[in-house]
Amino acid sequence: MKNFFFVIPVFKDIITGGTKYDFKIVSELKKKMFKVNVIPYEYKKHNKLKLLLKVFNIPDNSIICIDALLAPFMKNVIPILNKKFEIIFLIHHPTSQENANNPMILINNYFAERITYSHSHKLIVVSSYIEKQTKKFLSNRKKIFTVDPGIDNIFFKQKHKKNRNNVICIGNIIERKGYDVLIEAMSKIPGNWKLFIIGNYNVDEKYFSSLKKKICEYNLGDKIQFLGTLKQKKLISYMKKSKIFVSPTYFEGFGIALLESAIFGLKVITSDLPVLRDTLKSQNVDYISPGNVNEFAKSISINLNSKNKMKTSYSREQFTWKNSARKFLYAIKK
Repeated sequence: MKNFFFVIPVFKDIITGGTKYDFKIVSELKKKMFKVNVIPYEYKKHNKLKLLLKVFNIPDNSIICIDALLAPFMKNVIPILNKKFEIIFLIHHPTSQENANNPMILINNYFAERITYSHSHKLIVVSSYIEKQTKKFLSNRKKIFTVDPGIDNIFFKQKHKKNRNNVICIGNIIERKGYDVLIEAMSKIPGNWKLFIIGNYNVDEKYFSSLKKKICEYNLGDKIQFLGTLKQKKLISYMKKSKIFVSPTYFEGFGIALLESAIFGLKVITSDLPVLRDTLKSQNVDYISPGNVNEFAKSISINLNSKNKMKTSYSREQFTWKNSARKFLYAIKK
């Protein structure tokens, strides 16, 4: 087997679904005694040259898996890398689709991703939906392997607190997550509820500031809490206090936090997106038209007042990181 290197973007004080996936795969591959050389990259543009120097110093003919968040700025070197190494891009979602409301903002990323994806040897994606999206970028036929995420054991069969009347949302505070829609929806709901928002709020300070302003306008300061990034044990404690998980997201590559919450036993209310229909099939979910404040408010209100016990549907063996690593290993060896 050739030397295997994994280039992973990391963020100071920020946890993303993508980086969690990357490091979980690395951990499971190591359990299989498969040697993985991790090259972490602090996600700042001025470090790009430093990263490229590290990559070019990798022994020739090695296999290099690159988290495709880094794909746009590799467009000028990918033809060279392609000749020296076997290049695999791991695509959580194309970065050019990050702003679903205004995709033209990231049009340069689209053309860059067309170049980088097409020059790779093969591609790994995290869902069948992202596989379909990725094919739109390719100018040639390419091997694409789908490796869906696993779910940590801690999310299975949890005991919840009685008489919960709280709502939770998990995800970094960025515009595509639709937090403005969620806050407006909660402003229409009477009663003694609380909304816990878990995720880093320093990613987009302008957007975060607009959300705080909206909370003040609706006089919801004592009901809505931004908790920042939490360790898993603390995250679980807030999930136990909650009844509903709400995500008015405009775009996802998989939606791992939504699946974790559904398996955990929370009622899930989220945007009606094809990828989430696929991820959350057979789960206890209300699907709402993206951006529709009134529909979200109605569903949240009904479910907060419901006395019905939440039911989950899953095959525990289906959602293991061990299985994900097995599929990943098959993809890089094939």
